[in-house]
Amino acid sequence: MGQLKAGRVAAAGVNSQVMRDFAEREQVDYRVLWRSEEYLNIPIVAHPRVAQEKVAAVRAALLHMAQDPAGLQVLTASAALIKLSPPYGFVAATDSDYDNMRTFFQHALVNRD
Repeated sequence: MGQLKAGRVAAAGVNSQVMRDFAEREQVDYRVLWRSEEYLNIPIVAHPRVAQEKVAAVRAALLHMAQDPAGLQVLTASAALIKLSPPYGFVAATDSDYDNMRTFFQHALVNRD
């Protein structure tokens, strides 16, 4: 993205959210030439040996963090550090929501030569 801003490259492959935030912060104009399908952000996962009631409690706390005053304060402070715009918080996902990511990596491993 820095190379785009400096005019050293004509195009780049970047995460759309990261590029949008960078462009806003750095006052960079750009246009999207091609967009892949959507990929979810990094998941939070639990080891299979963690008791399901603990997993459920942590999941509920994360999903409701933005509605809790103390939780929202943590999310807001964290977002300020990385210059992230609202909305803040976590969203529920299922294992199958990451199928496209698994397919991408399987394809990348097969075609890496």
